[in-house]
Amino acid sequence: MKIVHTADWHLGKTLYGRERTEEERVVLEFLKDFIKENDVELLLIAGDIFDKFIPSSRAEELLFNFLAELHSINVKVVMVAGNHDSGMRFSGISKMLEIANVYSFGKATKSSFLMFKNRKGEEVFIGAIPFIRESEVLKIEEYNLREHETKSKYADRMDAFFRYLESKFSKNGINLIIAHLLIGGAEISGTEHKFYLANSYAVPPLSFPYANYIALGHIHRYQKIEESPAPAFYPGSLFPLDFGETFEKGFIFLEIEPGLPISKFEFIKTEPYYKKLAAIKLSENDIPIFLDKYKDFPGYLKVTLESQMIDTRSTIDKIKKNLPQVIAIQVEKSNSTKKERLSMDDILD
Repeated sequence: MKIVHTADWHLGKTLYGRERTEEERVVLEFLKDFIKENDVELLLIAGDIFDKFIPSSRAEELLFNFLAELHSINVKVVMVAGNHDSGMRFSGISKMLEIANVYSFGKATKSSFLMFKNRKGEEVFIGAIPFIRESEVLKIEEYNLREHETKSKYADRMDAFFRYLESKFSKNGINLIIAHLLIGGAEISGTEHKFYLANSYAVPPLSFPYANYIALGHIHRYQKIEESPAPAFYPGSLFPLDFGETFEKGFIFLEIEPGLPISKFEFIKTEPYYKKLAAIKLSENDIPIFLDKYKDFPGYLKVTLESQMIDTRSTIDKIKKNLPQVIAIQVEKSNSTKKERLSMDDILD
């Protein structure tokens, strides 16, 4: 069975006020063509499909047109809500999406799984775990426990959920898990929502069941979870979402047969289909070289100017005039102007 695993599209996200709809459309077009050309049967989208709870009409149009095109080539889609998505919205449209062979999971329930027969007649089980907030699984009185005890409760509840899904596994078929969550030890990119990267949300990889494959979402960097008892991967985002994401982008293509190790695994890069991002730090002497070097740069630039510059305003005007690719310019704060951050003990009585 041929499968594509992707996550963290963040459709509708802007970059310093710039819409990236065209980049999103081109990357999704490449993804669709790849699925069609390689006769992929199942697409897993592991959360953060949209960038906001209430997405723009352009973002919704991109997603629904993409799903309709996959339906026309007989591809099944399973997707879960991420922390940027509205779980209620995903659940609310789930019945309508099933008409197009798309299975959407917005909230974790006892019915958060799917069982079906693939084209070869093999049984396939998919356990689906949308993003689960701490408040959804902890009791009020548990917040009064010592900090390390409170943090362990979330991991304990997630472990119990994994055990429940494992009890539903097909004995002779293909068993998959799709989940949007933070795994302890995962290497973050630094551009994810920091609140949901807190230790209280970290789930130990040893909690994973012995599935054929675990499709993860939430972290924007492609990586394997080494300590997992089953093959578990984050595919990362489809293209750079901010200037800090300078690593490879793409999605995962794999082939699985019941009772056997993964027979084919490949990380498919999407690099030719999006604009490059680069962050540059400049001193006053660097400006002429910078303007010449980056005049044909095929993407977006972020510039940080050293605070010692004599005429910052004219430098900024010069950069903007000569390089329209520069969409953000900031001046480095000098050490003398930095304010010491107060601790919470100083602020609160």
